[in-house]
Amino acid sequence: MAEQETKRLVKECWVGWDIGGAHLKVAYLVADKLHVQQYACPLWKGIHELQASMQDALKDALTAGVELLQRSHAITMTGELVDAFSTRNAGVHAIIDSVQGQLGRSVAVRYFNGQHCVSETDAKQQAEIVASANWLASGCSIAEKLEQALFVDIGSTTTDLLRIEGNQLQQRGNSDFERMRQAELVYTGVVRSCPNTLCTSIPFDGQEMPLVAEQFAVTADIYRILEQLPAHADYSSTMDGAEKNQHDSMRRLARMVACDYEDYDATVWRQLAQDFASQQRQLIVNAVKQQLALNPSCETLIGAGVGRFLLPAIADELDMAYLDFASVVLPAGTQMSATADDCAPAIALATLRHSNTTTESEV
Repeated sequence: MAEQETKRLVKECWVGWDIGGAHLKVAYLVADKLHVQQYACPLWKGIHELQASMQDALKDALTAGVELLQRSHAITMTGELVDAFSTRNAGVHAIIDSVQGQLGRSVAVRYFNGQHCVSETDAKQQAEIVASANWLASGCSIAEKLEQALFVDIGSTTTDLLRIEGNQLQQRGNSDFERMRQAELVYTGVVRSCPNTLCTSIPFDGQEMPLVAEQFAVTADIYRILEQLPAHADYSSTMDGAEKNQHDSMRRLARMVACDYEDYDATVWRQLAQDFASQQRQLIVNAVKQQLALNPSCETLIGAGVGRFLLPAIADELDMAYLDFASVVLPAGTQMSATADDCAPAIALATLRHSNTTTESEV
């Protein structure tokens, strides 16, 4: 009986995985401590990248004394969007097959479909709603705690927005196509977005300057110059393969206005970075305002993602209270790292109620 109870408790301690196109994130609780880790996973290079990253995560946990293969696992994903897969459905199927191969058949593995977690078979049959559902996992976790809020997750590549009213999710779109039309998904992030996606021209040297239509720099360069990019946030290579420092970031950014770094003083490049940051901030503010127009009484903004450092000031501008995601969804007193909020969907799946997702035979 004691052995069965131990197995039940282990099964209840879920491991949450968020499989993106550039990063793999994993979260799990041990007693009152939350463990969260992020790994580079350039999935566009092939499914072997996911296999390698998952193996690293399993080994790192084991080194820390935690055997993740004794637990149940909940998976969400956006990695099906990378161009290594011919279609999103093909991507979902390939990711599921890879996950099952990594975790084996002896543990319970479930896949989030936007409402709850389902089996491998059901996930493949529901690939269209399993795809890119990670933002809903975060929203469900918030809805369990708060009656109303606006959730904003600014990541390396995209920004997700989701309204919660009456403890219910209020999304108007489900697919990325629908969400982009409804300002619930903005394709902008603080690491991998190209500056020429933020605007088509920028104030420079006293006039409006068109931008070069090349991928010479990314937003990581902008926030590195401004000393705002968290050191742990940037797993991606630079566009030219050079160093991740302010000088090289300025040199890359200068090329966006068809210049060399030496053409102007460093203060000019800092101002250019600030102007680009302001353009990105306005994109996010505009999307937030569109969501608030649907519920003007909303007073709380919940932030997550590596770009959440932008959100307290946005909340202040809009006269809203600001809270980090983990402080809302985790039990009071939970120990966690300062980077925990980078991985909201993984945390959500590690802490959501999973009472209806595990069969009796697996307990």
